[in-house]
Amino acid sequence: SQGSGGDAYSFPKFQAKLEQFDATQQSIQGLSSWLISHKDHCDEIVHMWSTEYYKVPTERKLTFLYLANDIMQTSRRYTMNFIDRFKTVIPKALNTLLRESDATIQGKVNRVIGIWKDRQVLPPSTMEEIISLPPVDLNKVAPPTSAPTSKPVAPAVKTGSPLVPQPQEPQKKVPKSLEKIVTLCNKLNEQEPHNLLSEDNLTSSAKASIFPWGPQSKHRMNPDNALEMLKDVRKTLSAATELKERVEKDLERRAELVTLINQLQEKQTVILDSNISKLQDCLEFLTNIRAAHQDLEDYTRNMTGFKRFIGDYSNSHENSPKRAKVNSPPPPLPEPGRHPSYPPPLPGHGNYQTISKLPPAM
Repeated sequence: SQGSGGDAYSFPKFQAKLEQFDATQQSIQGLSSWLISHKDHCDEIVHMWSTEYYKVPTERKLTFLYLANDIMQTSRRYTMNFIDRFKTVIPKALNTLLRESDATIQGKVNRVIGIWKDRQVLPPSTMEEIISLPPVDLNKVAPPTSAPTSKPVAPAVKTGSPLVPQPQEPQKKVPKSLEKIVTLCNKLNEQEPHNLLSEDNLTSSAKASIFPWGPQSKHRMNPDNALEMLKDVRKTLSAATELKERVEKDLERRAELVTLINQLQEKQTVILDSNISKLQDCLEFLTNIRAAHQDLEDYTRNMTGFKRFIGDYSNSHENSPKRAKVNSPPPPLPEPGRHPSYPPPLPGHGNYQTISKLPPAM
């Protein structure tokens, strides 16, 4: 089957991705999205997840748990297949992880379990089985960890008594042709965490007991739960509307960014072609200049008539030599047409075949 971007699913490919993904939010969500796009293989995916889970160290098991959590919470808006498969392996996996981990990891696991309970991710029977496990203690929950920022804070350095922040390097000025592109990229980067938060709000508000909504869902309504269900659906509707608006704005900015990049590419392509042509002309002229240089070197090397020092002591009481000029005619100039013209002829002025002729005055 084909996933997003035409990335076909295969067992070796999934195995490789499972070995390479890490504990960062971006990596987990990336693999989760890829697996959800191949939901037709959910049986094999969950089986492979469970098989590899028991082969890895304790800390890596926690990362596997985060992956399963993201798959279940994200996919339940579209299908219950992953939850139906994971609910058969999650209790045992949690029991193993909690028994072999320290208090820090146990707190993180208990926090995930608490989220599942609050958001009704798993069926009630599965949650009861999980909560009844001896290591589970929802009172010992690790506080949520904030995602690392893209720009690390500069380390503080001591200067005397107080700590002062390390001075930041001056920001380089952005070329004018790139100002709009950089501005758009900055806006997109700033909004990305808010988009992820909005998506998470939608995921958390979409309870598994209500969604996905289908023709048979009406039979679940009764006077006892209708008002509560309506309240939950309104909350989900609000979250979905907010996410829709954010995604539309994001797409609008990215479309503008693509347009600007294409315009920049077209402009740079024109400049590139022009400079290639200039380089070719320069290389041709350089060849001509070198020919002129070689001819002049050869010519002047064989010239006679240089000033020489001739000693004449017969009529002088001084020991310094007298200078005398010895003139002799220079050798003939090179024959016309022997070498390329230099400098190149100007348009409309013919061709200058020898170095003795100069181009007419402009």
